[in-house]
Amino acid sequence: MARTAVSEHSGNTLAFADYLRCWTDRTREYVTQSQITAREHRVQTVVQRKVALNFDDQKRHVLADGNQTLPFGYMGRQRRDLLVN
Repeated sequence: MARTAVSEHSGNTLAFADYLRCWTDRTREYVTQSQITAREHRVQTVVQRKVALNFDDQKRHVLADGNQTLPFGYMGRQRRDLLVN
């Protein structure tokens, strides 16, 4: 049986300003995650770099104004003409 303790640490925490910068500059924001894992009496530390914020979210449609979004698969009549292809 493996046991894992997860801790996220980066130089700073994510804030709404980071989200806005990611959206307006069309960039990605990464965080570093550390895990302490024990398997078969061996303890090891695993460090991972993960995407925290991504401007190119494939789960939402960006509307023509460039600011508003709709969930993927939403096809309401009043908003269908606003989708960007």
